[in-house]
Amino acid sequence: MTPTSPSRVVVLALFVYVVSLPLEIPERGGFPLEVHTATGALLLLAALLLPRGAWSRPPAAFWWFAGYFYLFICMGVMTQYVGQWLKDAATFLQVLLLFWVTSTLLRDVRLATRVLLAYVASCVFLSVLQRLGVTASVAEVGSIAVRMTALGQNPNTFAHNLSLALLILVGLAYGADRLGSTRRPLVWLPAALLGVTIMPTAARGALLSLAVGLAIVLLPRGSSSRQLRNVVLAGLAFACLTVIVWRSDAMRDRLVASAESNDLAKREDLFPAAWAMFLQRPLLGWGPVNNRFELVRYVPRNELPFRETHNLMLELFTESGLVGATPFLIGLALCVRAAWRARTGAFGVLPLAMVASLLITKMGTAGIATKMHWLVLACAVAWTPLRATVEWPARSRAGAPLRTQVSSTAN
Repeated sequence: MTPTSPSRVVVLALFVYVVSLPLEIPERGGFPLEVHTATGALLLLAALLLPRGAWSRPPAAFWWFAGYFYLFICMGVMTQYVGQWLKDAATFLQVLLLFWVTSTLLRDVRLATRVLLAYVASCVFLSVLQRLGVTASVAEVGSIAVRMTALGQNPNTFAHNLSLALLILVGLAYGADRLGSTRRPLVWLPAALLGVTIMPTAARGALLSLAVGLAIVLLPRGSSSRQLRNVVLAGLAFACLTVIVWRSDAMRDRLVASAESNDLAKREDLFPAAWAMFLQRPLLGWGPVNNRFELVRYVPRNELPFRETHNLMLELFTESGLVGATPFLIGLALCVRAAWRARTGAFGVLPLAMVASLLITKMGTAGIATKMHWLVLACAVAWTPLRATVEWPARSRAGAPLRTQVSSTAN
């Protein structure tokens, strides 16, 4: 059966959404809607009005995440903070639908490659502006280091976005071989720019997730010449990363502080407190949003009346207990399995590297509805060979299909 290509409007909305992901501006003069929330809504609206090629049968993980969402709604009766609970519910519903739509659209190998390059281009553009001082801002002046960011973003979020872009760039060039031999040398300049921009953020989690992702992307495999190439590249990449880290006062000082004094930016206090909360209510947890306000009693915070666990597992366990966390974790495990199976697909080990990097990120952050992370999961389930991998028909000026390439295995 010939696949139906999505509308150009839907494809354009997809590009706008992906490009907007790293360009969030937290301080917008009181405007309540995040940029990527607005662009995500536009993508969903375009997909609903022009559904051709935008929707397919949802992956199995979708239904498990939907099961978590159902329990989140049911457990809302336990919350004392209805307004925030409704906002969180609306946000998760949006990312769940975006997960469905993007996992359909990104099955097109050519489109997926261009979408990833668009995301990289957005991050490189933001890095240039940050290095020129146009968007640079001080995020935190601590006793250990001065942390820099861009557009007033959280330095960890900014660094994680850039590290993912760097991983995608190297992965497309050398992991998936999607850029061709003549274009591969062109990735080093933007990769270096992304690397030096990450360091002033002093985001240790982003550095670790990047290192693990690069190690997976550059694993020796394939022919002998390719294995040798990847070994040499891995050595060069980690040597360059080490030099950049050592020359960055902020990153070096925070890493030294972690090694010498176990300073993990209060996570050393948050993790035991959150685990104690889970043991008190292991089945149903403390309820959506309630858990954050309960956690602040254990680890006080002056500037805000609540605390986040800074760990995905602990966030799920304290929020909805084993009952709510189980379907979410099953859905996540299915995405990990899809990324593992995608090693034989068009993008090679890149989806596995992206998901591994994501999992490490979520060990230090608790954002369940972070849109960039759901795009990574969508890539994993879209690129597994167990689902169809397509290249939509090219179109003539009159709109008639010119050619179709389809490769799939039985589902």
